[in-house]
Amino acid sequence: EASMAGIPAISATELVMIKMARFVSLIPYMEDSGLSKKRGDVWCTNSEFLHMSAGDSEEHAHLLAGFFMELGQQSFVVLGASTLGARSAFVMTTGARAYDPNNPTAGAPSDNLDEGKLRLWNPISGVCTHIKDPTCDMRQVGMIYDHTNMWANVQQATQPWNMSWKLSEYNQWRGFFGLYVPPRELATVQLAPRYEELDDRFYVELERRAEESVRE
Repeated sequence: EASMAGIPAISATELVMIKMARFVSLIPYMEDSGLSKKRGDVWCTNSEFLHMSAGDSEEHAHLLAGFFMELGQQSFVVLGASTLGARSAFVMTTGARAYDPNNPTAGAPSDNLDEGKLRLWNPISGVCTHIKDPTCDMRQVGMIYDHTNMWANVQQATQPWNMSWKLSEYNQWRGFFGLYVPPRELATVQLAPRYEELDDRFYVELERRAEESVRE
């Protein structure tokens, strides 16, 4: 663990998560209309997002949540309004281990999330804030989801720092699977992204163009 005077210790896993958030934030933000999509709001897979090298907040959030889950961290995508716009997607981590369907003996994480460990990640900027921090970029929460379920926020409070995060409370959160629709395992459309190492000349040329753009 790394620590400095007056700063809480940061684990090796948290350092990797910060680097992942930084990586995702460096992928250019672009609305669907700018990518010549035929429909108004299309969510690309992580592989498609990386191939196009641009996307909006949903694509950034899905990629970041996927990275965190690969680390074994329970993660949710949070939809709502933020300082970025009325339709934004953030990532929330809980500090708990992610549910592993290949290891059913481990059990599913609790629906009563520990608010002391909840963190909101802005996938566009890479900034991480505590869920109770009123200065966070996410201003209103409409719903959250992961690979097992989705929950609609039905409580009066919509600001993340004023909300309850007990997903099992029916008067606060309504899950799609549960009371009326039995839980089921859903197939994923995600494909494993391909990472390629390009020729060194590509990076030299990219650096040259970036310097020219800054000078102009």
